[in-house]
Amino acid sequence: MKKNIRMLIAGLAIYEVLLITFVLVAEPYGTRMRSNEWVNFWSWVFVVPIAACIIYYVVNWASKKK
Repeated sequence: MKKNIRMLIAGLAIYEVLLITFVLVAEPYGTRMRSNEWVNFWSWVFVVPIAACIIYYVVNWASKKK
């Protein structure tokens, strides 16, 4: 179980690093981000990892034997 949690945290950390690096290096929004673009960025930073954690815990809970 501990190994699975470590792998989940490592995967989410890699996702965050790649996302932030993409925004800083590629600048998909141009040189300056407007307020609605920041909302989009922060939703990708927080919503996707939270959803991944919830899905992981639901699948883990559902697959346990009684």
